[in-house]
Formats: sequence, structure tokens, C-alpha cells
Amino acid sequence: MHIRGYAWMEPCNGMPPKIWEQLPTGQMMAYDGQCLVYTNESYLDAVPCDEAYPWFFQGDTISLIAPQSNLCLTAKIDEPGYAVNDCNGQPSSRWDRIF
Repeated sequence: MHIRGYAWMEPCNGMPPKIWEQLPTGQMMAYDGQCLVYTNESYLDAVPCDEAYPWFFQGDTISLIAPQSNLCLTAKIDEPGYAVNDCNGQPSSRWDRIF
């Protein structure tokens, strides 16, 4: 049986968006050594990678759409990694974790 959990990014409040890269293990790691993880409070959090297991996000679980934060997780085109950007009028992204 799969349990479906959801998580959202909160607004950056004027701070630069975080950039993540997907590691060979599937973890989404920020360039500052932080990992994108699921929390049971239904939002995304960044913690040191060695504390992330087993709740780290796999790249292929980032999906779906929900009108929530007005921020989107987008793949970078010219280099590896993902950026949290303003959705520019598009629906914001929802991250779906199945575990």
C-alpha cells in the first residue's frame, strides 16, 4: 500500500531561490549541501543530507500541479539542477511524495 503525501514550497520573501541538483542516488541536493525532504507538516524543508534519509525526495516524485505558493520547481535547461522560481502566471508546482 502506498501512502500519498504532499508538500509545498513557501514564498521566498525576497530571498534568492534555492538551486538543487539531482544526485545519482536520486536525492535532490542544494549546492549548499542541503537536501529537499518531506516533512509530516506537509511542506518541504532543507536539512543536512546525512539527516535526510529516508525522507529525501526522489527526482521522479516531483510532479502534479496545485494553486498554492506561486512558486515552481523548474529544471534548468543549460545545466544540471532545479530552481525555485516565480511561476510567472503559470500554476504553481506541488511535490508529490509516494512512500
